[in-house]
Amino acid sequence: MKKIIIVFLVLLINQIAFSQNGEASELIKSAKINFQQKKYENAIKVLNQAKKLDKYNIDIYFLYGEIYYELNKMDEIINLYTEASKEIGDKEPIIFLMLGNTQISNGDYVNAEINLNKYLLNKNAEQRYLQHVKHDIEVCKFAINAKNNPVPFNPENLGAGVNSKYDEYLPALNAEENTLVFTRKLPSSIDGSEQEDFYISNKNDKIWQNSKAIGNNVNTDNNEGAQSLSADGKYLFFTACNRPDGLGGCDIYLTKKGDNGSWTKPINIGEPINTEDWESQPSISPDSKTLYFTSNRKGGKGKLDIWKSTIGKDGKFGSPINLGDSVNTKDNEISPFIHVDNKTLYFSSDGKIGMGGFDLYKINKSSDSTWGSPLNLGYPINTNTDENSLIVNAQGNIAYYASNRENGYGGIDLYKFELYKEAQPQSVTYFKGKIFDEKTKLPLNAKFELIDLDNDTVLIEAYSNKKTGEFLICIPTDKNYMLNVNKEQYIFYSDNFLLKSEKQSKHFIKDIPLSKIEKGNKLVLKNIFFDTDSYNLKEESKIELRKLINFLIDNQGINIEIGGHTDNVGNDVHNFELSENRAKTVKSYLVLNKISENRLTYKGYGETQPIATNETEEGKSQNRRTEFIIK
Repeated sequence: MKKIIIVFLVLLINQIAFSQNGEASELIKSAKINFQQKKYENAIKVLNQAKKLDKYNIDIYFLYGEIYYELNKMDEIINLYTEASKEIGDKEPIIFLMLGNTQISNGDYVNAEINLNKYLLNKNAEQRYLQHVKHDIEVCKFAINAKNNPVPFNPENLGAGVNSKYDEYLPALNAEENTLVFTRKLPSSIDGSEQEDFYISNKNDKIWQNSKAIGNNVNTDNNEGAQSLSADGKYLFFTACNRPDGLGGCDIYLTKKGDNGSWTKPINIGEPINTEDWESQPSISPDSKTLYFTSNRKGGKGKLDIWKSTIGKDGKFGSPINLGDSVNTKDNEISPFIHVDNKTLYFSSDGKIGMGGFDLYKINKSSDSTWGSPLNLGYPINTNTDENSLIVNAQGNIAYYASNRENGYGGIDLYKFELYKEAQPQSVTYFKGKIFDEKTKLPLNAKFELIDLDNDTVLIEAYSNKKTGEFLICIPTDKNYMLNVNKEQYIFYSDNFLLKSEKQSKHFIKDIPLSKIEKGNKLVLKNIFFDTDSYNLKEESKIELRKLINFLIDNQGINIEIGGHTDNVGNDVHNFELSENRAKTVKSYLVLNKISENRLTYKGYGETQPIATNETEEGKSQNRRTEFIIK
């Protein structure tokens, strides 16, 4: 239920002046005591008596409203306030405000706008409420327009493998979209009271399999929730409250998936993220370097704000930074989710113009790391009930969320739906595999970089798993990229992903063998580019050449031969000349950049050493290459 109705109820219930009618006043006092003791039916009976004695008393209606709100009887509140507005509206215009707020909470935006305007235009309207009323009128206008222009929305239940008779919510997904971690509310094994645990479901043949508890290292008899799964599915950040090692009421913790599939005992990630205040709802960026989270810490814009903290060169999280006015308001912003494109943030807010309470929004981060204007995801994704905790898959077309819809498995269930185009993030694919020694086949812990070829910016810098050599990196599908993998005593590895000019939905799965720096070992330089039938280097080639220069500087004892190769298009003589000139161009560039000419030779091989078929365009592209061999 939207919280907007209680904005004034909570304020006014403590300011009841009581009736000038002595008997009615005593009855109101008695009703208030019954209400405070949660004896709601008794309170209603007493108020009914008071109303017969003094039906024009506004305090009676305030207390009625608070009682019926606790009983979730919205229609009763509206009927009472409608009656009161007719009886005492001109004298006590606050009733129009209360009625309008209740109608917003109930989704009746047309009548809510009418009643809020009645309050605004009344000569007895209180100045202290005018700003709030104007805001709520804008809410009504937005909501009416949103309902008249609904966005596509067709939720699909995730099925019995995930959902149960209990409540399931707060989904978290890996980049491959085959592992789902969620929160389930269960009866405690100790006293039967409700408590939250993590469950995991894996996808097989497009069906979510029966979920299992994450394990006793993570799940306890207390609550665990509000989790975020790293893109590779190996790290889980989550919220736990009132633990012995906690710094505040709620803190953020981290657990890691071991090689045997079990999860390690969680650790409190500590300062400067966790404080004596409330920190919760983490969301980890795809490069695992920036953590977004919700906090009520000092220095924010409002009650709950969204913050971020980035890992520095020392390997530790830095001082948190508030996301600023584009995201945060004087009210509450919660449930941040940073998409794996690393620039689209989804979150929930009750401080922006929306449907009246917590609505879902999307906002994009620009190249200078500032945030643009938020987009309300629209109706019926957002409704007159609170919405939060939405996540989006890597491809950007499917969203996951929790809802208490009809025909579910019981209580709150997890659903997915196709996200309409304007609400989608940048589509992202991924490259996964493992890095190993070419000869021994043993896994290697190697550094890899994903570099934007257009502006020479390092987008991702990380390491493969120390024990398995496995890695996974997310790649936005709107640019051309270079991948560089390096490790001491090994020849670096070069690859590229040229995605700018094609619609990309496939994933890249490839293991990477690294060769030792030994005589006879060689490497194809996949990011050396020439114009067609030319030996003029393209500008983007210089990124790869810089890697080669650094490699030669770090390994002074080696000499290399630069080899040029072509496909079989054209005559043999021309291909030999073209390949030789291309190899010579690369050598000349290295010499100009302080690499000794004595360490370099070059040779053109034409079409004589193909590494793929010349019967396909893809094969020909592989055969047109520059490589080096250690001499």
